[in-house]
Amino acid sequence: MEKKEDIKLTIQKLKFKLSEEKNTIDTIDTLIHQRIDRDVDLWEYNDSELDKEIWNRFFLLKEYSDCLSKEKIVSQRKKIGWIIVLIKKIFRKITTPYSQLLLDRQKRFNQELTIFLLASILRLQMIHKRLAELETTTYESIKNQKEFQDELTSLKKSVLIQLKKTY
Repeated sequence: MEKKEDIKLTIQKLKFKLSEEKNTIDTIDTLIHQRIDRDVDLWEYNDSELDKEIWNRFFLLKEYSDCLSKEKIVSQRKKIGWIIVLIKKIFRKITTPYSQLLLDRQKRFNQELTIFLLASILRLQMIHKRLAELETTTYESIKNQKEFQDELTSLKKSVLIQLKKTY
């Protein structure tokens, strides 16, 4: 029974050390100082990579949440580019009132959803922090319990020895 407890305690120690080491390792993005566009497989991310991905995606959502924002009108054509830009500007002036009517509700929804996501992310971070604290407390409690059991066993042995000497 004690061996089983020792193994469990050792496994928990190793998990704790491994998670601490993972937190100190830089991600690839940090090492090369730029974001890598790749297929996202969130199941393979460690905690720090997942946190970074969550915040990156959140800021992208926040940036794109305003579907009514005016982007600069440009053209890549050198000779007739100014005509294309002029036509686009006229088209935008004509369609803006109608598109604002349609997209205003979507803009409000996007903003509310972004706020909701931020609140959810912050809540999850608080839960994650509390869980880490509880894991540390549990680890220390198990360690203290093991030490207490060892001390109790030692005390029992010494009491038995004393009783044998006395009787």
